[in-house]
Amino acid sequence: MYDEAVNWLKASGLLELTSILGFIVALIGFWFTIASVRKSGDAALRAEKAANAAREELLRIESFIDLSAVITAMETIKALHREQAWNRLSERYSEARRLLIQVRSTSKKLSTEQIQLVNECIGNFAALERQLDRYINDPGKINVSKANSIISDDIDQLVELLYALRGEEKADNVARSVS
Repeated sequence: MYDEAVNWLKASGLLELTSILGFIVALIGFWFTIASVRKSGDAALRAEKAANAAREELLRIESFIDLSAVITAMETIKALHREQAWNRLSERYSEARRLLIQVRSTSKKLSTEQIQLVNECIGNFAALERQLDRYINDPGKINVSKANSIISDDIDQLVELLYALRGEEKADNVARSVS
């Protein structure tokens, strides 16, 4: 019976037709496989881009938080100057410098001018710390109004940088007072 069926398929040409149809189905399956592999590769690239974007966003948020913290620390320093609480200032200066260095190091999208601004703030705190050390070793008078004026100017520029990191202003506008 099997032989009769095969002979009948050969005689009617259906055997060749089924072979051709099988080949066509295999080609279609192969095409779908290739398309699926290509889609998987595209999905992997999109996932990698999304992961990189998320990483950059986390660094931006971390910089935003650090800038907010340094601005708060600077306001505290100004108050400590007014109170003449010299023994508590050294660690506050160091904290502000550390936070500024962290912002400079982790913020990948800062422009050259913005990095210069952060560096100037770091330098101002280094100078204030040296002045405080001299005052403690040789009690002279620290010019509180001058020190607070420098810190206030730095705060203003860092607030502009903060808004630039938030995306509310163009980053290029932040450095206008530095240039």
